[in-house]
Amino acid sequence: MFMQVARAHYLDTVEKARQGYMEHEDILKAFGEGQSNQVQQALRKHIQTVKERILEILDRYGRKI
Repeated sequence: MFMQVARAHYLDTVEKARQGYMEHEDILKAFGEGQSNQVQQALRKHIQTVKERILEILDRYGRKI
C-alpha cells in the first residue's frame, strides 16, 4: 500500500513539475515572439496554477508549514 501511495505522489509531483516547465516555455515563447497579449495570458495562467498548488499544499498540511 505504501508503494502505491508513494508512486501516486511521485507521479503527481512529476506531472506538476512538467506542467510548470511547459507554462514557463509558453511564457518565454510568447515573449520571444513579441506577443504581449499571449505573454499576459500565459503569465495569468501560470500564476493561477501556482496559487492553486500553494493552497493545495496548505490544505494538505492544515495550513501549518
